[in-house]
Amino acid sequence: MVMAVILFMGTVSGAHLNPAVSVAFALRGNFPWRRVPAYVAAQFAGAVLAVLLLWALIGRHGSAGLTLPGPGVSAWTALAWEAVLTAGLVSVILGTASGAQQVGPLSAIGVAGYIALAGLWGRRSAAPR
Repeated sequence: MVMAVILFMGTVSGAHLNPAVSVAFALRGNFPWRRVPAYVAAQFAGAVLAVLLLWALIGRHGSAGLTLPGPGVSAWTALAWEAVLTAGLVSVILGTASGAQQVGPLSAIGVAGYIALAGLWGRRSAAPR
C-alpha cells in the first residue's frame, strides 16, 4: 500500500507520509522549513481521519488495528524499536528519493521493501522469548 501511495502522491506532495520524513528532508535542506508545520498537521489529520473511517466502517473492536507491544514487551522497549526502525526508514527514503541517489519511482520499491522487512524485524524482535 505504501508503494502505491508513494507512486500516486510522489509528484503531488513528495509522499511525505510520516512526520519524521518531513523533518529529515528539512534538516538535510531538501525541503523548506516553512512548509514542515503544515505537512505535519496534515499527517496527523490524516491519521485521525483514518481512525474515524475505520470506526465508521467496522466499529470499535478492542485493540483491533492498534499497534501495541506484545505480551511481556515493555513500552520503553517498543519505543526503542520504533525509533530504530524509523531511523532505518528515513535513511532508506533519504538514500533513494533525493540528491545524487534519486532513483525516481524505483524509490517506492525500496521504501516498501524496507517497511515490509521492518514489520518482520519488529514483530520478531518484540516477541517475548
